Amino acid sequence: MTKYVTLKNGKKYAVDFFCTIDKSKANANRDGTTIVEIKSADFCWYCEYKELSVYYRHERTWDDHMGNTPCGYFCIVPFPNGERKRVYMF
Repeated sequence: MTKYVTLKNGKKYAVDFFCTIDKSKANANRDGTTIVEIKSADFCWYCEYKELSVYYRHERTWDDHMGNTPCGYFCIVPFPNGERKRVYMF
């Protein structure tokens, strides 16, 4: 599943999840790991593969239940300019 992210500097990236969570690497803080492909959606040629931790955000408030706040599995993705963004898998 591919998600598109726009950073503060205006550059666009495509984050591709292979949607397999390795539960054998789970611990008290994370639910496992997954391989993520980070590639530039602009004309700049950039592509990188990273193994990132997968976390789960539970539905906690009424806003979450109504769909105003995202819930589910996510990774904190580091980008080449040093910025980090939370990107949900589904």
